[in-house]
Amino acid sequence: MPIHIHLPNNTTTPLFTLTDDLYTALTSSFTTLEKKTGIFIDLYGDARLSHQHAELLLKIINEEVANKPVAVTAFTNFLEQMIREQTDIMLIGD
Repeated sequence: MPIHIHLPNNTTTPLFTLTDDLYTALTSSFTTLEKKTGIFIDLYGDARLSHQHAELLLKIINEEVANKPVAVTAFTNFLEQMIREQTDIMLIGD
């Protein structure tokens, strides 16, 4: 079950989709983010991620995920864009 990432005011058009495989590759980073911020990202719930939290998540991923697969690199590039644009996002699980 993928997680669809949207702008907070537009939940119909996803900006990015976290597949099950990508979610699995980032589980450790999501757990670290939860420990530091209380933000829980899972396959079934919804979460709001501010651009400041996206910056923290990017830092965590860069520290924890070695030999990044293409999908992880695509996600980190997406996070970098959201940070540059100071855009908050919604993660909507199934």
